[in-house]
Amino acid sequence: MQQLNNVLWIADEVQTGLARTGRRLAVDHGGVRPDLVILGKALSGGVYPVSAVLCDDEIMLTIKPGEHGSTYGGNPVACRVAIAALEASVKVYSYLFVLVFSKLTTNH
Repeated sequence: MQQLNNVLWIADEVQTGLARTGRRLAVDHGGVRPDLVILGKALSGGVYPVSAVLCDDEIMLTIKPGEHGSTYGGNPVACRVAIAALEASVKVYSYLFVLVFSKLTTNH
């Protein structure tokens, strides 16, 4: 929890998350870490409706069964699609890192 003002900071990354702004999350541009991150749309690579809430145990464990709902939550197919999309994005990030790093080292 954001200790300075005793508030819960929620970053809605549904539109901006997972490299849509040039960084993994839009909040990464500011070098900050919200208490909760909401993901959607890009989480499945745009091929299947899925969403997610990411946070630490300190916050997540305060939510009891039935207190949190999601239009696209809890679907095993959607979860598998999201995992595959995230695995693919890691491969793309790794490839781009190697490509950029190799260009930087060959030019200097």
